[in-house]
Amino acid sequence: NTREGIHVRTSMILSVSMLTLGLAAAAGQPLDIPESWTFRGVQEFVPVPQKVDAFCAHITNTLGKIGVRQLVIRFAYHYEYKSHPECRQGDALSEAQVRQIRAACEQAGIELIPGSNSFGHQHLEGGNGILGSHPELSETRGEKDDAKKDTRSLCAKSEEARRIATDLLLELAEVCGAKRVHIGCDEVMQIGRCDRCKGVPREKLYADWGNGL
Repeated sequence: NTREGIHVRTSMILSVSMLTLGLAAAAGQPLDIPESWTFRGVQEFVPVPQKVDAFCAHITNTLGKIGVRQLVIRFAYHYEYKSHPECRQGDALSEAQVRQIRAACEQAGIELIPGSNSFGHQHLEGGNGILGSHPELSETRGEKDDAKKDTRSLCAKSEEARRIATDLLLELAEVCGAKRVHIGCDEVMQIGRCDRCKGVPREKLYADWGNGL
């Protein structure tokens, strides 16, 4: 689906180990990647604010020189969101810092693709994030949560959860100048459990969530 001209979809990204990247860069050799591969990219976690300069140098001096053309950055809630500031997590990057990363990618000829876990893995985002600020949007709200922390998910039937998740993705897309975003959605373990979701096939809940962003 699209909203405001931004395509929100998952993409299969070729992940190349940073060890291989480092060895290739040190040797001054480009990676032997077939030209027929549409995506030649890596995924990395968002840097802490104090390391943005070093991260930009990494983009320029390593990734750009060895032929990487797509860089997925897992921002999650480490950005100073304006649409939902309550979801910000510690070590959040400012708009100016994200634009600095964007400029480094543009200079290196790399497409910047922002990403976030927009369904499952909500524990990873610490005390804030969507569930930290809006616990009522959890799939296990109102019941004893005996699941492991790494399986907590948003309620697939909650329009409020979907609206917030989409707002955050769109804000990331705008500041990054991105035509697409990575919506995560891996390992959604808590699904089909709450009163709103019970009885609906889990595959339908999953597909409807992704298609509705």
